[in-house]
Amino acid sequence: MIVDSSYANYGGASVNAEYSHEVGLRLVLNMLATTAARYGRTVTPLLSFSIDFYVRVFVTIDTAPRFVKEVSR
Repeated sequence: MIVDSSYANYGGASVNAEYSHEVGLRLVLNMLATTAARYGRTVTPLLSFSIDFYVRVFVTIDTAPRFVKEVSR
């Protein structure tokens, strides 16, 4: 059985298409948001880009627990 490493590391499956960089960014942001929600924090992306095999994401982290409930929506 072959396990996709993106599913094991980021909780989602990667695709091989012209929009694969966007899917990769979304996987990273989703994993970052869910991990932050475990600790009662929210993540707001400011800037994100992908070049070749590299992803760079700039975010702000807020510690207001009232917004954590909205992360799953």
